[in-house]
Amino acid sequence: MGLNVFIASSASGVDTRTAFRGTLPFVAVELILLGLLIAFPQLSLWLPELLSR
Repeated sequence: MGLNVFIASSASGVDTRTAFRGTLPFVAVELILLGLLIAFPQLSLWLPELLSR
């Protein structure tokens, strides 16, 4: 992700710090989802279990 943000900020002329600041909400949501999947693995196993019936 870092390389993509760096290239996009260079191509658009936006400061790198501003570009990374724009990605923080998305990274926060991904970390929350990761925590939920670690705490409740049934969330990730529900659909494959449903399809294997």
